[in-house]
Amino acid sequence: MVSEKIHDKLDAVILGMHAKKDNPELLKAIEFRIPIFSYPEFLYEQSKNKTRMVVGGLHGKTTITSMILYVLNYHDKQVDYMAGALQNRNAPLVHLTNENDFAVFEGDEYRGNRCQ
Repeated sequence: MVSEKIHDKLDAVILGMHAKKDNPELLKAIEFRIPIFSYPEFLYEQSKNKTRMVVGGLHGKTTITSMILYVLNYHDKQVDYMAGALQNRNAPLVHLTNENDFAVFEGDEYRGNRCQ
């Protein structure tokens, strides 16, 4: 039920790229005046004051991102990250903090389009 998922205690809503303008959850978020972000916008807002590294390209983004995070972790460097998959299958795919000053993101062709 929409009222259970979207409530006025949320800090933000991340809008999926396939959401339509009449999406009930989107309409509820607008009603509550909850800030609405695309996924790329949200990542930017959470990391705009950090040094950021984005791994891009046609092939190997997930592998290279995972390798970079493995090496940083091995050297006890705490970083924020977003990846499509990780070596450690128990680790979350997104890790964002207020404390870390460096972020590693797997680049994506995700379009940040607002509602279609």
